[in-house]
Amino acid sequence: MRSGEETPGARAPLVRAKLAGAAGRRRAAPLVPGEGPLRGLTAAERALLAAQGETPVYRAFLSTTRVDVGSWLRDGRVWVCARRVDLLLFAAGPRPFVERLAFNALQSSAYNHVTGELILAPAEGARVRQVRALPAEALAVLEWMRHSAPRAAARSA
Repeated sequence: MRSGEETPGARAPLVRAKLAGAAGRRRAAPLVPGEGPLRGLTAAERALLAAQGETPVYRAFLSTTRVDVGSWLRDGRVWVCARRVDLLLFAAGPRPFVERLAFNALQSSAYNHVTGELILAPAEGARVRQVRALPAEALAVLEWMRHSAPRAAARSA
């Protein structure tokens, strides 16, 4: 063998790791309230999430984007939760903010690394169209959306 050439089996572990990662995404377990990213929910936020139905949450993060929730002191921070067929945005307060966006309506969504925002597009009529997020959090939600959107379209047909 010449130097610089790969042995035939050198790539096999890398391919197996990629396949295991893809299989892991398909069988993602729902997040449990009070654990993982949802550990940071306040009692009001937990109640608001529970009021949105029994649909499990698969990806979630607390963004630094703020919306008016009727509080005198400050605006509420927006939670972003990716569920099976939609994206749930919510913030607790005297006038809670809740917005559900179907994955089918977010096919042009992307992460803008310059501004640090998850751009929700085309999101017609949505109150929040961009959410400030860390790259890893935003990309995990985008990956989930792209992975789940074809299944959501098949269910609605």
